[in-house]
Amino acid sequence: MLGNAPALEKGLRILEFILGVNETVTMSRIADGVGYKVSEIQRMVEYLTLDGFLIKTASGGYAPGARAYGLADRKMDSAVIARAEGPMRRYASRSGESVHLGRLVDEKLHVIYSVEGTGDVRIGVRPGLYAAEQAPSGRLLLSMRQPGAYPDIERDGYSFGDVRCAVGVYAVSVPIRIGDDPCVATIASPYVLKDKGSPLVRLDLVEELRRAAFEIAAQF
Repeated sequence: MLGNAPALEKGLRILEFILGVNETVTMSRIADGVGYKVSEIQRMVEYLTLDGFLIKTASGGYAPGARAYGLADRKMDSAVIARAEGPMRRYASRSGESVHLGRLVDEKLHVIYSVEGTGDVRIGVRPGLYAAEQAPSGRLLLSMRQPGAYPDIERDGYSFGDVRCAVGVYAVSVPIRIGDDPCVATIASPYVLKDKGSPLVRLDLVEELRRAAFEIAAQF
C-alpha cells in the first residue's frame, strides 16, 4: 500500500487492471476491478487518458494507450535482464562467445543486454535498436508474430544468418519462452568461423543457447 500517495496508488491500480484484461472496459468495470467508486476514479482515468496511458474508444470504453504498453515493456525488459544475467555469463564461460538478449519494440530489434565472451576473439553486439528483418534475432521475433513469413525458422526453432554490418560474421539465436508466449525475448551469439572447413551454422552454440534460454525461463 502507498498510504502516503493515494493518487499514485489509484493510478497504478487502474493501469495494472487495464493491462491485465484483453478487452475494452467501461468506467464502472474499472471501478469494480480496482475497488473504488466511479466517482473516486473518474478524474484519474481522465488524467491517464490525457497523458496517453489510456485511450477512450468511440463506444466510450477504455483500453491501454501507447505509454502504458511502454511501461509494461520496460518492466518485462528489467525482469528478463535480472534473470538472464547469470545464465548468459555461464553461457559465455562455457562457449567462449559473446551473447546478447533481444526484444521486439515497434517492429525493431531492441538489444537490451549483452555479455562479452571469454575467447581470444570476441565479437559482441552493443545494446540498441536494429532493423529486425536484418538480424537473426529480429527475424526470429518476427517469425513468431508473422506465421509463414520465415518457414525455415519455424521449422528449425532457431535463427541463423550473417551479421550485415561485418563480412564473415554469423549469428545464431533461439527463443526464450515464458508462460504462453513462445518468444518473449531472444538470446543470440555472434561468431566467426574457426577454420575454412567449419559448417556455417554452429549447432553447438544453438544447443548452449537453448540451455541458457531454459535456465532463464525456469526462473519465471
